[in-house]
Amino acid sequence: ESEGRKEARFNVGLENWQSFGLLKPEVFLITKKKNYKCIINNVSFHGALLTGETAPISQNETGINFMCRFDNPKINVLQHALVVNCQNLHKNYSRYSLQFLDPVSLTWQERLLEYAQTQG
Repeated sequence: ESEGRKEARFNVGLENWQSFGLLKPEVFLITKKKNYKCIINNVSFHGALLTGETAPISQNETGINFMCRFDNPKINVLQHALVVNCQNLHKNYSRYSLQFLDPVSLTWQERLLEYAQTQG
């Protein structure tokens, strides 16, 4: 029996980034050397699926950070993450499945709870 993806996920994408409360549609995957622009495909309380610039990272890599900027009030969330999966989509674009490492940002959890209530 699969242990993966037990948690509810909510679609964001380019259609719903404002409804999710983001200041801009771009979020960042941060490595020790560079920030990579991404878009959130979907979210859960303990992770996110991103599509964005190809970064030199691999599956099960730690030391990665996720950053997004929320609006009303303006606040940045910086979250340590594990790259559960990394899929090269095109020469310059990849998809990243992130699992947030504890402690998970309280701001992230609050914003996701608000968003989940609107997605009923």
